[in-house]
Amino acid sequence: MKTVKLIMIMFFIGLSFCYINGDRAEEQLQKKALAIHDRVLTVDTHVDTPYQLLNPEYDIGKPHDPRKGGGKVDLPRMKQGGLDAIFFAVFVGQDKRTPENNRKAKERALRQFEAIHKMFKQHPRLAESALTA
Repeated sequence: MKTVKLIMIMFFIGLSFCYINGDRAEEQLQKKALAIHDRVLTVDTHVDTPYQLLNPEYDIGKPHDPRKGGGKVDLPRMKQGGLDAIFFAVFVGQDKRTPENNRKAKERALRQFEAIHKMFKQHPRLAESALTA
């Protein structure tokens, strides 16, 4: 009986060392990943936020909670997360292909482009348009 207890105690001590070492390894891995992240250019190549910019209540210059419909990208969280650049996606839904619907889609797309340019003017210290490498 004493042997079984001793084996159990040694097992749990060994398990706790593995758990502690696992936490340390995870911490070291996170530090290494953050160091790499700080050195490289981080780019999100598809952001649907221009659709949000059409909402007059939405300010991309303030942090938003994505769980409450606030979008997945805003300028403060970009800075906090080390996101250096994004490609804004101008998206319009597809409807029946008629001249009227094509005109409406074009107008919605142009409003999104205008909203992007307006955002750059409103937040010149936080974001700017990069048109060349």
